[in-house]
Amino acid sequence: MSVEVAALRVGASVARLAVGRWLAGRSTRDAAGKDLTELIRTGFPDEIRRRRVQRQFEGIADAVAGRAASARPSGNG
Repeated sequence: MSVEVAALRVGASVARLAVGRWLAGRSTRDAAGKDLTELIRTGFPDEIRRRRVQRQFEGIADAVAGRAASARPSGNG
């Protein structure tokens, strides 16, 4: 697995955790096993808001992935 793929997976995990915690007061315990898209779908019935939130959490995932990828050792040391 490449570093970029691993970084994207870490980013997606962080975003999923953020959504889960943010919706925790609004959802039931069974939400813990749902993926990011399902959490957003159940948390936001309005399509426009749901798409906006989806993009925000994808931005979180991308930011985390970018930081994780840039933090990898360069191999020059």
